[in-house]
This record gives sequence, C-alpha cells and structure tokens, in this order.
Amino acid sequence: AMAWYNRGVSLYELEKYEEAIASYDKAIAINPDYAMAWYNRGVSLYELEKYEEAIASYDKAIAINPDYAMAWYNRGVSLYELEKYEEAIASYDRAIAINENYADAWYGRGFALAELEKYEDAIASYDKAIAINENYADAWVNRGSSLDNLGKYEEAITSADKAIAINPDLAMAWSNRGVSFEKLGKYEEAIASYDRAISINPNDALAWSNRGASLRNLGKYEESITSYDRAIAINPDYAYAWNNRGNSLSDLGKDEEAIASYDKAITINPDYAYAWNGKGWSLHLLNRNQEALVAIDKALAIDPNYSTALNNRKTILEKLNPSP
Repeated sequence: AMAWYNRGVSLYELEKYEEAIASYDKAIAINPDYAMAWYNRGVSLYELEKYEEAIASYDKAIAINPDYAMAWYNRGVSLYELEKYEEAIASYDRAIAINENYADAWYGRGFALAELEKYEDAIASYDKAIAINENYADAWVNRGSSLDNLGKYEEAITSADKAIAINPDLAMAWSNRGVSFEKLGKYEEAIASYDRAISINPNDALAWSNRGASLRNLGKYEESITSYDRAIAINPDYAYAWNNRGNSLSDLGKDEEAIASYDKAITINPDYAYAWNGKGWSLHLLNRNQEALVAIDKALAIDPNYSTALNNRKTILEKLNPSP
C-alpha cells in the first residue's frame, strides 16, 4: 500500500492527477483505513476541479482520523470553490480547533468571511494568520482588500505596502493598492500602481480596466480606451470594461461607438443597469429620445433606485415634453 501511495505522490508532483488517483485507489483497496491516501486522493481531485468528489475523499480521511487538520482545511478550500462559504468556515474552524497556529486555515477563514461581506471578521482572521506568520503576503493583501471594502483606504494601502515589502512581485497587491488610491481620488498614484501590477502580469485584465477608469477620471479619454481595449483583448466577456469603454467614447462625443460598446456589455450581462443607462444617455445625446427612454427604463427595471437613471429619465421627458 505504501508503494502505491508513494507512486501517487510522485505522479501528483508530475501533475498527472488522474494517474495519481488511480495509484491512491490501489493503496486504499489494500488498506481502506489509509487516511493519507484518502487525503491525497482529495488533493488530486481538487486539482481536477472535482470539488464534490474531493470533499468525499477528505471526509473518508477525517472519518479515519478526526484530528486530521490538513484534511479539514482542504475540505474548507473545496467548499469555498463551491461557494459554500458558511460550510467552508466551519471546516476551517475544525482545523483551527485542532491546531490554533494553522495560519492557512485562519487565512482561508478570512477569505470566506470576506465573500460573505463580513469584512471586520475577515480582518480579524487575517490578523491571526499574520500573527502566526508575519511574512504571510497573501494575508496582508486580502486584509487590505477587506479594509478597502470598509472604506478604510489609507489602511488598505498600508496593508498592500506590507505585502509588497514581503514580495515586490505580487501583482494583486499592486492592483489592490491602485484601487484604494483611485477611491481616494489619487489617480496618478493609482495608475502607477496598476502599471506595476501589469508589468508583473501583463494579462491582468482587472488592472488594465481599472487603469482605464483612473485615466478617464484625469480626462485622458483616448488613453483610457486603449487600457479598456487591452482588458477586453485579455477577456472579451469583460462587461465592466465594455461599459466603461462606452463611457469614455461618450466623453469624446463618439456616441454611436459608445452605444456599440454598451451593447457588448449588455449582451454579456443583460441585467447591467449601468450599461443600459449609458446607452440611454448616448441615445439622448444623439437626439434619439424615444429609444433613449426605452434603454433608461430597462436600467430602472433592474434597479428602481438608480438615481442617475432617474435623473436622466426626467431630463429626457422634459426634452420630449417641454413646459409651455
């Protein structure tokens, strides 16, 4: 059984996950109580994105050894991938109950809490991971992301800077830093951060798109469109980038082209209220007010409290029905 198990480990290291699973299965057939084989079988299934099956394997390992902290942790990771965040947290908690100094489990717990928008709790979990390992760069990055979501932008930048001090090539830290600078209205600093992220990972569509947003805020509309185009080249289904590209085209008075961009965003996400509103306003600027009203009404059907769309609708109606 041990030989089959070790064969599986080597195959896993070669990224031959199906073959690794076959070897673990041989080990388990000989020794059904081989907890490590069940565990590593789960890890290989995870790599194949077979998350439900991975959890079933971890459960077998845990049934044999209830104090198998790594199995509880990786079970949490698979549950996270299935967007079962509450269950993932429960698994991370079991791992932490077995080993309170399990930094990865504290980190994973924070990540799941952030998905539930429990940002204060997430930060507390990241802080636990960092107390155990002060050089945990990913924990510093995601701590910063939660701080950003709480509107604590300066603190978020400080957290990103901690991550960068540990690993200067962490593109996500530079990108997140840019987001916080952008929210502070410091667009030049934001662009500099996005540029660093892109220099590390040229295929970071989010950084290209956010760079475009900062350039637009500086009135550099042509440059912003170039950034959005880079984001779209990487991810053609990036509705947010198509929408913002439309905004910059409208800023340049190119409303026909803007409408084409908004339509792309809407094709990708038919419930994209911002894109419907943007399309409506461009139609209004082209004096196609009846069509504009249809688009604005689509935006309001999606989000009845969308204040910009409400104001735009009022403006269009006043144009169509001027007071005597």
